[in-house]
Amino acid sequence: MLSTTDVLRQKINSFFIGFRTFSQSLIIASDLEERDFRSIWKEEKENFVREHPNRLKNYNEVEYNSKISPKSIYDFLYKNNSTTIFFNADDAIKILKSTPCIKLIEGAVCSSPDSGSKWSVSYENHKSFRFNGYIIMPIKVGSIKWNLSKYHYLIRDVVITNLDEFTARINKLEESIKK
Repeated sequence: MLSTTDVLRQKINSFFIGFRTFSQSLIIASDLEERDFRSIWKEEKENFVREHPNRLKNYNEVEYNSKISPKSIYDFLYKNNSTTIFFNADDAIKILKSTPCIKLIEGAVCSSPDSGSKWSVSYENHKSFRFNGYIIMPIKVGSIKWNLSKYHYLIRDVVITNLDEFTARINKLEESIKK
C-alpha cells in the first residue's frame, strides 16, 4: 500500500499532466501538515517542469493574502481568473465554515454532473463569471466536519476527505473512461 506522501505525489503529478484539461480543482484534506504538503507540491512541480519544460509555460500560481469575506474572495477570484490560487490552511478552514464563501468556491470549482460545464461565480449584484483557474486548499482531515448537506457539491466535485477515498474515486473514473 502506498503512503500518504506517495499518493499525494502521484496526484500532484497527475494535476500537472492534466493542466488545462483537468477541469477540477483540488481541495486536499490529508493527514499532512500544510508545510509538508507545500514542500511536496513544490518538489513535484519542479520535477515536472524539469521533465516537461514547455508543458507549464502558461501556468501561474498566486497566494491568497487577504481578509476572509465573500467580497474579497469574489474580487480575488475575478482578478486571478485562469490562475492557480493557493489558500493557506487557516484561511481555507475559515472559508469552508462560511456559507457565503462556500457558495463562491462552489461557483469557481463545481460543475454540472450532466453536462460537465463549470458553474459561474456570482456575488450579490456583481458580474457573474466562469472561473478558469484552479483552487488549492491544503487542510487537515479533522479540521472540518464534512457535513453532506453543507458540502454536498464540494464533496461530489472536488473535496478529497482522505487520500484513499480520492484514489478510489480516481480509479472509478478511470475505469468508466476505459469502458
